[in-house]
Amino acid sequence: MPMTQPAEKDAARTHSIRILIVDDDNVNANLAKSVLERSGCLVRVASNPVRMLERYARESDSIDVVIVDCFTLSVEIGEAVQRLRNLNPEIKLILFSSGDEVVTRQAMDRYPFDAQIRKPFQAEETLQAIRQLLPVLEMQSF
Repeated sequence: MPMTQPAEKDAARTHSIRILIVDDDNVNANLAKSVLERSGCLVRVASNPVRMLERYARESDSIDVVIVDCFTLSVEIGEAVQRLRNLNPEIKLILFSSGDEVVTRQAMDRYPFDAQIRKPFQAEETLQAIRQLLPVLEMQSF
């Protein structure tokens, strides 16, 4: 019986997890998208709060987690995040922050995020946060 490689295990754990990344920096968004897709996630990208809400309205049944870049965090994105939470209290929201602890803490206190990950993008940190928010992944056998 062949041994399962770590990358295959990650893909099995994250298979079908549907993520919406909200980031105004296309390079960062596409990097995160590429890495998460290699791990088995289905990833969509929105460049601003309006596009995030439009995409969620069209695809709410196919989005499990929304990752929001801290640099796009403004009153507009804060209100959009709150609207997402009002539309679906179960949606998992992750703040993607630059590491400025004061800004991060203010955002976590002010808006309804479930978790926080740091920049630069780290696939394992992101996948770990997602696994904690969606614990059914941990119950799968590998």
